[in-house]
Amino acid sequence: MSGTGVWLAGARGSVATTAVLGALAVRAGLADRTGLVCEAPGFPDAGLPAVGDLVFGGHDLADVPPWKRAEQLADADVVPPGLPARLRGELAAVEADIVTGGADGRTRDPAGTLRRLADDIRAFRDRHGLERVVVVNVTATEPPTAPLDALGAELGEAALPLLHDALRTNDTRLVAAALGPYGAARLPAPAWRQAVLKCVFTGVPLSVVAGLDDRADAELTRMMTDYARERTAAGRDVPADVARFLEVR
Repeated sequence: MSGTGVWLAGARGSVATTAVLGALAVRAGLADRTGLVCEAPGFPDAGLPAVGDLVFGGHDLADVPPWKRAEQLADADVVPPGLPARLRGELAAVEADIVTGGADGRTRDPAGTLRRLADDIRAFRDRHGLERVVVVNVTATEPPTAPLDALGAELGEAALPLLHDALRTNDTRLVAAALGPYGAARLPAPAWRQAVLKCVFTGVPLSVVAGLDDRADAELTRMMTDYARERTAAGRDVPADVARFLEVR
């Protein structure tokens, strides 16, 4: 598997369409790369995927396809006139990877919705043989979400497999997200302790661990103490987060 997918929440909206149209224009040689941070000196050798190699898909509740949205943006002088027409085929291909997402009537329970959205992203990844998929939220008019405590109560244990998947990666963003309020409330103690220790190993600040002071127990303190002793014995510095954790226990 190789390549990077960009999964846009709000994929048929103006923000998403403008971004996709720009990337497609760069790929087709219809736009230059001026202003692209990833093309600045120092970035080309950083292992980032080329803009033209990105694969786009997403969720949306709207039914206006990207090519039509792009025409509307051109009429409003947001994007160059004529560009949407030249890239209509490419925009139609992106539309094929946009699925209806959210509370659209296919399921009315949060846990079921979450499972379906995750399944849609996995299917997109597998369909294109992608190594990774980055999810970007570009929605702007979504209704307020339910309070996190209420949503977590409705989800129950349904999202735990997603948390375990996140914690098996070395992506610090996913590790940090898995240790938010839902993870603090739902992860079993052994898995939660190992996740906290993984934060230390991967450089995720312990300040992002929700409920750390409430859930920290004697076993986690022992694990942190052993880690600090091993570092000291090896002549290596003890991370500041670990030192602060042990100072108050």
